[in-house]
Amino acid sequence: MKGLITKNISDSYEVWLNGSVITAKPRGKLKKSDKLLVGDYVECNCIGNEYIIEGRMQRKNQFVRPSIANIDILCILVTEIPIADKYLVDKLIIKCFENKIKPILVISKKDIVSDKFVKEIESEYYFLDIFKVSALTNESIGELKTAIKGKLTALAGQSAVGKSKLSSALGALAIEGEISKKTLRGKHTTRHTEIYILKDDILLADTPGFSRLDINEIRYTDLKYYYPEFENAKCRYASCDHIEQKVSDCFVKMALNDCKINQNRYNRYVELYKDLKQYWETRYD
Repeated sequence: MKGLITKNISDSYEVWLNGSVITAKPRGKLKKSDKLLVGDYVECNCIGNEYIIEGRMQRKNQFVRPSIANIDILCILVTEIPIADKYLVDKLIIKCFENKIKPILVISKKDIVSDKFVKEIESEYYFLDIFKVSALTNESIGELKTAIKGKLTALAGQSAVGKSKLSSALGALAIEGEISKKTLRGKHTTRHTEIYILKDDILLADTPGFSRLDINEIRYTDLKYYYPEFENAKCRYASCDHIEQKVSDCFVKMALNDCKINQNRYNRYVELYKDLKQYWETRYD
């Protein structure tokens, strides 16, 4: 029987199996050889009155902080106040592309953000699905639910951006089967990763946050491949980094001059490239 680990409880795990949550323990060999993570798909058997985890299926991806596996969708929240940290947004998008996760950009608190801010976000991240939602008025919550239906979804973004309120709007206060009585408020601090199985086939991961967001595992020469807008420019030189070259030699810079690539996002690319280059050139010093 295939199940989904939703919570780690000491030496046991809560597993979503056949429409309900059961408690299961890993078989001895599995426990010693492989640490199971929330989000793992596992094979379970019932022996007597006890459920045993017999094996773990191959992971699509995994993270250390937060400790979770097999994320399908990452909803990246931004809003006008606090001022959006777009370096964080860019790094989260890169992490998504690196780990085969679909990034969705969510403009939260739509009831109070300005049209100028919305246009700014849409201009810089036009290549992503963007939802403009309000947890207060429920604007576009239904559309977002449809987009994440049946997919293991996590929320990310800076503090006070509205992750807890969005979780509530998605149904985290009305969990089927009364799995948890956890209250998700503005001051809510998550210390452990847990997946909630909500109505409308929503699988929502509540995590402590994506705190390890360095992208140093990516070589600086490969950073350009994580920018979809660069691919559209179809630069003729495979080795072009889109930084040092003359405009006449770089189709990306031509597109930048023609306002087909957002200048602010390009500027952040240059800074990330320089940081990565310094890291790779000095990592053994």
